Amino acid sequence: MSELMLKMAGVNARYGAIQVLRDVNLEVAKGEVVVVLGANGAGKTTTLRAICSMVATTGSIQIAGTEVVGKDTADIVRMQVAHVPQGRGTFPELSVTDNLMVGAYTRKDKEVQSDIDRWMDAFPRLRERRTQAAGSLSGGEQQMLAVARAMMCRPQLLLLVHPGRWRQGEGKRGRCRARPGQPGPWRDAAGRLLREARRRHREQGLIGRPKARTFVCAAVLGCPLLALGLVP
Repeated sequence: MSELMLKMAGVNARYGAIQVLRDVNLEVAKGEVVVVLGANGAGKTTTLRAICSMVATTGSIQIAGTEVVGKDTADIVRMQVAHVPQGRGTFPELSVTDNLMVGAYTRKDKEVQSDIDRWMDAFPRLRERRTQAAGSLSGGEQQMLAVARAMMCRPQLLLLVHPGRWRQGEGKRGRCRARPGQPGPWRDAAGRLLREARRRHREQGLIGRPKARTFVCAAVLGCPLLALGLVP
């Protein structure tokens, strides 16, 4: 069996008197992509908040074998867990470059600048706007920045909410399209993930079909991933 990066067992979570999660069990192996599908209000976002200790939680949550229930969120961040929430998870007053620097604040190595260059290469729009305030970017550009900032900590586990909402660019009807000089791998990797997700979706008898936008991000991440998406 693959080494587990995340293991949730009997997890319950609540907001005050309202219980949202009941006896959740979930595993993510090292190098694995796991997608949680569900309707609005099913508890997908709360699952990620429970992992990050952002909501009252009981049960067991282990990251790389270390129990994290009861730990501070800051301690979990130092374990190289990155969380990209739904919406524009950036610091709007800071520049694009400064946002990326903030993402690396837990690191002590000397390769931060090379990682900034790496993610600006992955998202050329960010390089074009590197001195621009994050709050002045478009919604899609802010989502690119949020993902790049999360990757700056070199996460051992990445948590994403609706990852397909960030794009390199949009064509007709909001479909993803490759930028000049960036063909192939983005779309091909997303396609493979989509086909596998649809196969499992059919086997489990779930309603609807998972869409490509839920999985397109996994083409460039290279770390264990827990992603959330709506059931269409």
